[in-house]
Amino acid sequence: MTRPIYIAALPILHNGRAYEPGDVFSPDAPDADVAHLLESGALIPEGVALHAADAPAHPSDADGPAHASAAEAAEAPAALPDVAEIIREELSGPVARIAALDAGLTELDAEIRGVSDRLVALARRLDALEGAAPPPASPSREERAARLIEAIGQLDRAAGGDWTASGVPAVAALERLSGLTDITAAERDDAWAAVQSSG
Repeated sequence: MTRPIYIAALPILHNGRAYEPGDVFSPDAPDADVAHLLESGALIPEGVALHAADAPAHPSDADGPAHASAAEAAEAPAALPDVAEIIREELSGPVARIAALDAGLTELDAEIRGVSDRLVALARRLDALEGAAPPPASPSREERAARLIEAIGQLDRAAGGDWTASGVPAVAALERLSGLTDITAAERDDAWAAVQSSG
C-alpha cells in the first residue's frame, strides 16, 4: 500500500514530531488527526499548490477550524518575542537591587566588625581599670602641714635652689622633699612659721 504524501502548510505537531511549512508529511496510515489537519488546511496533498488567498484567515474564525497562510506561518516565528531577552529585562531590576543590597550588607558587616573590635578594646580597658589599685587618698591638711615641716628640716642652707631670695623655703624644693604637689605659698609660710616658732 502506498503511503500518502502531504506537504505541511502550517507548523504542525503530529505523533511528537514537529513539521514546518513546506516539510513533507507522510503518515503510516491516515487517522483522525490527519483528516482534521487536511480539513483545516494545515496539510495539503502533494502536488496541490497552496495559494495564500485560498487559505483560511485565522484559526480562530467562527466558521470552523482554520490556519494562517503558509507565508504568514513562515513569518510567525520571527514575530515571536525573544523569551530569554524578556526574562533578562524582567530580572535586571531585581538582580541590580540584590547586588546593591549585597554591597550594602558587606559595608554594614565591616562597620559592625569595627564597632565590635572597639567594644572588645574598651572592655579590656575597663577590666584593667577595675583590677588596678585605687589612687591614694589626698593627705589631710594636718598631714600636709606635718610633711612640709619635715621637708623644711631637710633643706640644705648651702643649696641656693632650696631657698628664695627673701630667705624662705622654695616651694619647688618642698614639693621635691615632701612628695606633695600644688603646695601654695600660704601653706609654705604657715609651715615655715611653725618651724621658726618651735626652734
